[in-house]
Amino acid sequence: MVFGEIVEPSTRALIDDEYEEYSDYIKPELKWEGTFKAPPDLDTLIFVEGSKILTLFNALILKEQDLVCMLKVAGLQIFNGKNGKYIISYSKNEITTGEIIEELVLWLRKAAHIYGLTSESAASYQNLQMSEKPETLIRKLSTEINLFPNYKKLESPNLVSGLGADILSFCIHTGLKATLFVVYMDSSPLDSINTTPIIQLIKLLDLDVNMSCTNLNPVPSNLYL
Repeated sequence: MVFGEIVEPSTRALIDDEYEEYSDYIKPELKWEGTFKAPPDLDTLIFVEGSKILTLFNALILKEQDLVCMLKVAGLQIFNGKNGKYIISYSKNEITTGEIIEELVLWLRKAAHIYGLTSESAASYQNLQMSEKPETLIRKLSTEINLFPNYKKLESPNLVSGLGADILSFCIHTGLKATLFVVYMDSSPLDSINTTPIIQLIKLLDLDVNMSCTNLNPVPSNLYL
């Protein structure tokens, strides 16, 4: 090898025998159930995703809210959180987040405030200056620098993906205001300790929390057939 030589690895991508044909992507029928039109009182949109975040919201918040509409193929449900707040839960990834955002454009453009909550594994969080991680760590990404000053900005090289991340990206490029909260948790079951920081954040977003619920980890039935 000569110094400075550019060595490009060989590729078999264009060899006919190795070429695989992929069927064209067919967009599924997006059929909403319920009243999908953006309501006149819409002020705040709150997106929630991630198994533990959804478990917490389903137990403490969404049971008390009215379901406005749903898109089953995307696992998307929109709840009326009262006082102009609407909560959108997302539990599937069978269609692209871009297609979901296209469906929700009018909602996004009408909302004065857009927030997202998503969860990641605590093991994926990278910070060389942090010797010991708390059970629950919350970081934020926002179009507004001074909003929610008690929460630190998510540092590089940490990455975030999912519907919330793509909505934040959409808002950045369209001039909308949005904040995404990234909740890092370990694999421990939900309890009063590791959920406290999340509940504090939920209350900060001015959502009603049903603290009477004590069973956040339903035990599967022991019935065997």
